[in-house]
Amino acid sequence: MRSLPVEILREFRKGYFRKRHFYSFEFLSKTYRFTDADVSIFANLDGTGRWYEPKGISFDVIPVSLENKVASVILMINNADHKLSDLIFGEDTRNRPCYIYLCILDNNMNVVGTLDTFYGFADKIDPVESKEIELQVVDHMIKWAKRTLRTHNPTCDRVFTDTVGCHYVGAADVVTAIRVQADPPTTTIEVDSTVGINTVDSKISIVMDNGRKHWSRILTIPDADTITIRDAIPAGRYAPIDAVVETRRWCDYSRERCEEMSNTDNFGGFPWLPYLEDKQILWGREAKG
Repeated sequence: MRSLPVEILREFRKGYFRKRHFYSFEFLSKTYRFTDADVSIFANLDGTGRWYEPKGISFDVIPVSLENKVASVILMINNADHKLSDLIFGEDTRNRPCYIYLCILDNNMNVVGTLDTFYGFADKIDPVESKEIELQVVDHMIKWAKRTLRTHNPTCDRVFTDTVGCHYVGAADVVTAIRVQADPPTTTIEVDSTVGINTVDSKISIVMDNGRKHWSRILTIPDADTITIRDAIPAGRYAPIDAVVETRRWCDYSRERCEEMSNTDNFGGFPWLPYLEDKQILWGREAKG
């Protein structure tokens, strides 16, 4: 059970005190410190003395629960000067820290004692009308409601050549044609031009006499109109003159392939996971025999 500070209990026994609240909203561009008292009050709540300006703020009740669920409190804030509404429309105020303190004041409006009552994050903000703002503050349990959007896989899960995750660009895809008929089992292909073709990130497709594509890796580019491929022209087929030849950037999402393209800084997989499948992982100290 939470107990009140001695200073507050002492004022309760005296029978005369004023109960007010301090509010701190740590928005991105500015921190606002308010009190629902009628005058400005100087208080030391975070190790540094600060002035808390009077502001019309009210709320019904601060929820207390032993269950693991998100608690929230709705603050109704006066907005006659439009400062808060201008800030809300000018930046994203969600998930910004908010603090509510209970404050006991004596007859001279001096701070007798404070109690941190609620700490959370700005969630829903609704300008109910031009002169009032409804701010919902949720406690730290909201963080437990978050779920990971990525799973741990040994291979990369990024979209290849995507500028957000993969970032790989590489050479552009190239379309050319057969210059000299390629018969089996040759691996030397003569084309109209090899401009733009490279051996790093391109696979090549060659249209055979039956209309199907023969795919292979490019091994070397000896000159401006010749390439050598890893997989020879298949038996019983040939690539006629003017048959379409295309290159395509490719990735099999392995770390090895990412290394070939010098893009491992953006690799999104966890290649060591397969090595841990049959390993015993000890937590804490190993038991001694």
